[in-house]
Amino acid sequence: MTQKVGDELVLLDLEGEHYFGLNAVGARIWELLAEGKSLQEINVQLLNEFEVDQQQLWRDISSLVD
Repeated sequence: MTQKVGDELVLLDLEGEHYFGLNAVGARIWELLAEGKSLQEINVQLLNEFEVDQQQLWRDISSLVD
């Protein structure tokens, strides 16, 4: 279950009763994953949307997916 709160996203795991908060970049990654974008497509799109180091962005995407 997800709920958008401002630019952030809160994810709730109903089975494990855990919740996670995603900042604006994490929320955008989640949205693009939900649209069916590949990790590479997400990487390219976010490089255009945010001022971020390419290697750091890739680590962040990989960490969120893991």
